[in-house]
Amino acid sequence: MDLGPTEAARELLQLLPAAPRGSAAKHPLLARIVVSWTDVEPAAGRLDWSAVERAVEDVASRGLAPVICLTGSHPDYYGPGELPSPLASSGLDPWLRFVREGVGCLGSRARAFEVWDGPATSGFTPQVYAFLLKASALAIRAEARARGLREPEVAQGWVGRADLGWQQELWAHDSSPYVDALPVELDPPSPADAVAPAVVQLFSEAAAHPPAPELWVRFADRGEDDALAFAAAALGSPAGVVWIPAPIGAPRTPRLLRWASSLNDLVGEGFVPAPLAPARFLDAGGRQLAGARALAQLFDAETGRGLVLADLSRSGLAEDSDAWIELDAREVRGARFVDPAEGLDVPALTAAREGRPLLRLRVRPE
Repeated sequence: MDLGPTEAARELLQLLPAAPRGSAAKHPLLARIVVSWTDVEPAAGRLDWSAVERAVEDVASRGLAPVICLTGSHPDYYGPGELPSPLASSGLDPWLRFVREGVGCLGSRARAFEVWDGPATSGFTPQVYAFLLKASALAIRAEARARGLREPEVAQGWVGRADLGWQQELWAHDSSPYVDALPVELDPPSPADAVAPAVVQLFSEAAAHPPAPELWVRFADRGEDDALAFAAAALGSPAGVVWIPAPIGAPRTPRLLRWASSLNDLVGEGFVPAPLAPARFLDAGGRQLAGARALAQLFDAETGRGLVLADLSRSGLAEDSDAWIELDAREVRGARFVDPAEGLDVPALTAAREGRPLLRLRVRPE
């Protein structure tokens, strides 16, 4: 989940229940928190990480793994419009001191540190950002070792798909060995059009510059429907992490949080993406439920279980009623039907309709 700035993250996390002590998940849900340099150092030499530490503690207490994005210039060290760089009047030393302080305060709880929020759109040239990224990655790892901490992962700052030329030039400056993750923002017209192919293309490009990083995929925010459908579509790609934006104060935020948490748990159970067969949702009378849609199909190779991930929020289907999923497939075994946002998770009984399998669902939200 992309939680945004620090204080907003603390407000958002009040919507999530605290996790029991000692119950860390094998596949924890990640929570990205953006930390601006001037927020923790309002004046030169006066660093105060307390607000960030409270946000990180909130994240950890709910079983989430913090990803800290360190970003922003500082007017006490750099001129108007000037970015931290080896070419700047103050060089990189002030920035690296900020980075090391961040690792010292947060490194014992942070899963990863991301170096800058969108460097390609912030005015960095690939050459200058390569210096910043390499120096920051070395500082992050060295500070963790010096404090006896587990070395956190290092993520490059996110790039858009339109920034592929910029990214290729960055790779030409030998940035790959310094990072563990590459966050990429996509803006496809629809989930079916380009999500998985776009990620495959980016993965192929990254693999050409070893060692290939894990891809973290995020999407330009265009509403709840897109957030659900794009995240589900990305499951069928080489993406290691799929970010779901959860804006503060938006009515959809609690539902997105439930969806992200449930989806993460399902993937942690051993389910992997499978091709989504064409599907229709029918009510008990055989009429199509126009507002219902299948978002993804998952499969557990070890047990043979299948799972249909869907969105019924606009179907108008009443509780404690029957519904059917008609799949264009020859055989469905051990299937479950899940709508993570609505809290539905029910086994499906198999029947037949004109030679096609039907999954009958008794809808009883938990």
